[in-house]
Amino acid sequence: MGLDIDYRLCQVCDMMAVEDEYHFIMICPLYEMLRKRFIPIWAYTNPSDYFNELDFKSDNLMGAETVAKLKNALANKIDGNVQALMDLSNAVEASFQEPEVSFPECCKLNDDDLEYYPRLRKKIDFENPCLRYAKYGDRGGRMLSDGVLSVMKTNFEKNRELKWQYFGSEEGVFTFYPGTSRALCDDYDHRFRPWYVETATPEPKNVVIVMDASGSMQRAFPHCEQQGTLMHIAKSASIDVLRTMNPIDKVGVIAFSDGVRVPSGDDETSDCYGYQLASATPLNINYLISDFVNTISDNGDTHYITAFEKAFDLLEASQPVEGELQRDQVILFLTDGEPTDGGESVSLLEKKRNIIHTIVRRNAKMNNEVVIFTFGLGEDPDHQFLRHIAEQDGTVYNVQRNNTAGEVTPGHYKHVSDACKLRTIMASYYDFFSHRTQQSDSPVFSVPYQGATGTGLMTTVALPVKYDGQLKGVVGVDITLDDLLSDVTFFKEGDLSYAFIYESGTKAEGRTLMHPLAPAPIRIQDDPVFVHIWSLERDNIFRSNIYGNVTRVQLLYY
Repeated sequence: MGLDIDYRLCQVCDMMAVEDEYHFIMICPLYEMLRKRFIPIWAYTNPSDYFNELDFKSDNLMGAETVAKLKNALANKIDGNVQALMDLSNAVEASFQEPEVSFPECCKLNDDDLEYYPRLRKKIDFENPCLRYAKYGDRGGRMLSDGVLSVMKTNFEKNRELKWQYFGSEEGVFTFYPGTSRALCDDYDHRFRPWYVETATPEPKNVVIVMDASGSMQRAFPHCEQQGTLMHIAKSASIDVLRTMNPIDKVGVIAFSDGVRVPSGDDETSDCYGYQLASATPLNINYLISDFVNTISDNGDTHYITAFEKAFDLLEASQPVEGELQRDQVILFLTDGEPTDGGESVSLLEKKRNIIHTIVRRNAKMNNEVVIFTFGLGEDPDHQFLRHIAEQDGTVYNVQRNNTAGEVTPGHYKHVSDACKLRTIMASYYDFFSHRTQQSDSPVFSVPYQGATGTGLMTTVALPVKYDGQLKGVVGVDITLDDLLSDVTFFKEGDLSYAFIYESGTKAEGRTLMHPLAPAPIRIQDDPVFVHIWSLERDNIFRSNIYGNVTRVQLLYY
């Protein structure tokens, strides 16, 4: 442990010997009487002869059989919970043709009427789910049927590992089982939670948030029930967008005025936030929020060109390399005013022409793969120009698209007259991709996260629910990793053997879920930091003979 030898000496005798097990059992005078009573004298006077006389048993550990046993144990748990999810999904889909049932709101449940359930470490209502409405959702949205409740009860009784079950609708109604009390009524919008977004838009994205930080953003906004400036509201919206990111996404943030500001980094070759996009892990997201977004100040002019140049720089530096999954390329551009590029000596029309030309030129270098969403905040944004930017349409400015580089995908422009709705409007950019993307019929396992009731790391297993070809929402069930991976966590066969789990054949290729060198899931108290399995298994034999041959999520014995 790195202790100086003086601190490791036996404190109950004067032999100046290291205080280890051998010293206690065989040598230390303090235990002389115990030795004489329980151990033959020749055993501690000639310990080598003693141990040579003992019987040792050698067991041959059959690796293939052990792997199969562990794999089957995990598969049984996964299959049971996935089947519960499938049953719930089918029941929700069927409920669109059945009579609706109104369930109580979670915030109106009384704790005194609920029963504590150790499995969930919460007081619950086993007989009913409860509802949570998104603040800007549709409180008149469709409810579920009694058939859904029946399936939820059956699932809960049959699956010991199953924790919570729920359905979040596109309208903003969240049905949660078993019912449990919540302090607030409208503090949760499931549509912008990672588990929902990842299921609705499963393809990975590269996203750059470009935020106006010019002096005009100091203005108070009278239409918002919250107190604060346009800058304060823009920061809140950007934070919401960051929190919708999935760990398979990559993200960057730019603040612009008469220059650009990006998160700090050392140099252009370092893996830093200012020169390329960051993987949207909890660690990176928390850094971008606390160390950058929350520190942005508003001053200066409104130079669009430098902002778009930097956004394209970040996207170009983060292009998928050979073997990586292809990604949607996205710029989210938020401003409250007209561009001031070039100062008063340049006409407004010329400013706009230069900006559109910059966007067309830079996107052509990326095969026109970048989709731009623009958001005009306040009463006087240039609606028409921001729409032209989103559509990448330079016709009125005599700027032509380079169609030989690939087809341009127009984004959309949103005018935000009510700043309170900016957070919802800006974070809903993913709706665009949910309608373009074919949702998978296979369950989506979320990145593990810290459970709110002290149950340790959890994962959500989710499925999109479609009716008449339209996405209606997402169903999910929660499982703790401690329950799911217990057979691997407590694997003890063989002196030098161990088991571990990582993901393969998924969009989170190589992400380690369980390994002896990582903390057990129940012991992790904060957002986990996930590492690639190569960081833990560094032997070339593993990379060439095992990692390279795995084609699906498996348990590996090594």
